[in-house]
Amino acid sequence: MKDNNNQNTIVVDAKSMLVGRLSSNVAKLLINKKKVIVVNADEALFSGSKKSIINKFTKKLEIGSITHPRHNPKHYKTSHGILKRVIRGMIPINKPSGLIAIKNLKVYDGKPDNIDVSNKTIFKNVEITKPLPFYTSLHDISYILNGGN
Repeated sequence: MKDNNNQNTIVVDAKSMLVGRLSSNVAKLLINKKKVIVVNADEALFSGSKKSIINKFTKKLEIGSITHPRHNPKHYKTSHGILKRVIRGMIPINKPSGLIAIKNLKVYDGKPDNIDVSNKTIFKNVEITKPLPFYTSLHDISYILNGGN
C-alpha cells in the first residue's frame, strides 16, 4: 500500500537542500492544505561553519527547568525531528489551520519502502550554490547531539 496515492500528497526530497529555504517552501504547501512527505531529511544542509552550528544546537540543549524536568522545552536530537521542528516554527500553530497543517506533514530519514519517490518535488531556489564542504548536514548534527551514536 502506498502512502502518497492521493493527489494532494507531495513528496519532497531534501537531499542537498538548505534547511531554512526547504522549510519555508514546505510550510507554504502545508498552509495551502497539501499533504507533504519529506524524505532524506538526514541529507538536508545548514550553511555556515560546522563549529558555530554545533555550538548553537548544544547551547539549546542546556536550556531546562530547575524545578521539574517535565517543564523543559522539547529538544529534538534526530535529523527528522529537527527538520520537522523547523517547519513547525514557520506555521501558525495556535490556529486550527496550523494544527491541521502539522498533521499533514511527515518527515523521514532516508527513503521508506512504502512511499513512491519516483515523482518527487525538487525546489529550484533551495539547492546549494557553494561546494559541499561549506555546509553541514543534519546527519552530522544529530550524530554529535546524540553523543556519537
